[in-house]
Amino acid sequence: MKDKLYIEQLNLENEMRNNSISKFLKEHLEGDFSESQVGSMLLKNYIIPFSQSITDFITETKTGKLGPHNKAGLLLEELKPDVVSYLFTKAILNRVGIGIGDRECNLTGLAIYGAGLLHDEIRISEFEHENKKWFDYIWSDFNKRELPRYKREEYLQKVFRDAELEWGKWSKGDMLHVGTKLIELFRNSTGDLEIVTKRTRNKTIDIVKPSEGLLRVVESIMGDREDLCTTFYPMIIKPVPWTSENLSRGSYHSHHVSHYPLVKSSKASYRRLLKQKVEDGELDHVLRAINAIQDTPWRINTDALDALKYVYDNNIECGKLPRSDSKDFDPPPSELEGLPYADPKVREYRAYRFKIHEYNRRCIGKRVMAIRALQAATKFSKYEEIFFPHDLDSRGRSYPKPAIISPQGADYVKGLLEFAEGKPSPLRENSIAALRDSLSPTALVCSSCIPSHPRAVSDSLWASKPAFCSRVDVRAYPISMMLSSCMPMMSLRLRQ
Repeated sequence: MKDKLYIEQLNLENEMRNNSISKFLKEHLEGDFSESQVGSMLLKNYIIPFSQSITDFITETKTGKLGPHNKAGLLLEELKPDVVSYLFTKAILNRVGIGIGDRECNLTGLAIYGAGLLHDEIRISEFEHENKKWFDYIWSDFNKRELPRYKREEYLQKVFRDAELEWGKWSKGDMLHVGTKLIELFRNSTGDLEIVTKRTRNKTIDIVKPSEGLLRVVESIMGDREDLCTTFYPMIIKPVPWTSENLSRGSYHSHHVSHYPLVKSSKASYRRLLKQKVEDGELDHVLRAINAIQDTPWRINTDALDALKYVYDNNIECGKLPRSDSKDFDPPPSELEGLPYADPKVREYRAYRFKIHEYNRRCIGKRVMAIRALQAATKFSKYEEIFFPHDLDSRGRSYPKPAIISPQGADYVKGLLEFAEGKPSPLRENSIAALRDSLSPTALVCSSCIPSHPRAVSDSLWASKPAFCSRVDVRAYPISMMLSSCMPMMSLRLRQ
């Protein structure tokens, strides 16, 4: 049996590695490449040489070497070179197909898009300077609502329209001049862009492509880093213990999982010092503690899992578990028809729709995490024991490596876990009193609602109208608390 579990554990670790690689590639194929690990690394390397090239160009413009009508240089004087370098490099990384195979990027489109980012930065900076308090209020609201860039831009343009302020300062021609010049400067300062002319039947298009050297570098970096963002699973056999010989390889059993140190993000010099202290016996109590934590067997509470699935599948609001579907808007009242936009009743209804929209938007990420937690719990519910490898932070606090499901997860995740080695006690009269006392603080069941006799408890629980306190809103309490209250009651009923 142990050999079978060991082989299965190795298969799970291989699956972890494959999932980690898929996740890494998905991160670089979807969304903004500049926000990915490899994109961020390239961005940092490009900013300084590109910024210096922009500085030289602006200096030559001011001295008149490039002529008195150098429009791009005059417009770029409104921004700091390092800001221009940062924003335009992000535009290049996001639009040019560096990590996305053969995606073509039109030079004109890239020039206007990148220059548009610079134009928006200028308008936002001017608005902040002229209306400091107003800007701070708007930006604080953006951060609170976690709005993406394009939403912020839409809202700011609406603010400008309502205040009868002009948003656009640069024409498309201006943006094309600025963007085309910056593409040229980037290519000359880095050597990592190529411009290829593509001829079709009716027109000629300039395509911006990454150089072959850049593609080789990106491929090499992605190959080296693709398994570093490991999606850790719980283990089905005991983890490898932390010892003086194992302070840097982690607690998983195979090479499929990237090695990790006992103290996360620690430097090599720190790890050498730590090893010396462990060999001298100064940290024996620390190793005993963390090994005891990760050797503790857990299991999935299948009753709680079934209940949680039922709650989620039926779109029931309960604790911090998100709804499985978005909330719907109530239709606008007929009395609003024909009323002007500024009417208080119309504004009130629009504010109501906005709140529902914000709620639905915030639930998207929570819903993804809930689905992953339910899938992971279902996957590991067939095992009698599961274990959670731990490491330490720099202050000595221990954390489980698995993030999707662990004893330190969200409330509904904690409610799915229980110790695999429990200690059942016989049901006696004093057990009912203890149960009543333990349930009372949850406020899900008032102590006066729980009779003192087992049969009375059972009859009350399974009656057509259970004796729960009518003053309690169950939805307001964490779902793990609710389940921990209901499961002992069910156990009493089954034992009658």
